[in-house]
Amino acid sequence: MNKNYNVRDNIIFGEHYKKEKYMGGIRRFTISSDTLKRLVYDGFADKMECQNYSPYIKDFLEDTNEDVELTFGGYAVSPERDDYRVTIDEVYVTIPFDKHKELAYFAERYHSADEFTVDVDDNTYKIRAWWD
Repeated sequence: MNKNYNVRDNIIFGEHYKKEKYMGGIRRFTISSDTLKRLVYDGFADKMECQNYSPYIKDFLEDTNEDVELTFGGYAVSPERDDYRVTIDEVYVTIPFDKHKELAYFAERYHSADEFTVDVDDNTYKIRAWWD
């Protein structure tokens, strides 16, 4: 695991590590697929990490494609804690109306999350899945 937390926080938050922004030793974020790929590539996120019964980070990355937009929510753990890491516990999927196959795939893939919603907005389906 890459312990250069200033670089990690720059990738995620656009700034160096600031202890006061970590409540209880964690700081929440929302990131793009490209940012998640970079965190894995640079060793800041373990592709075999998962939040309880969520998919592994590698599985989330395998789901990325040009037909849908995936955004990930999660948290970074402070370098002051023994369990320093990046965890993904939420996924947002935006799917155009005409992509019914993709809607069915992601609905089936993530429906068992602790929280799962599908909304319709601006000619798109918006899926949100969160694991506790």
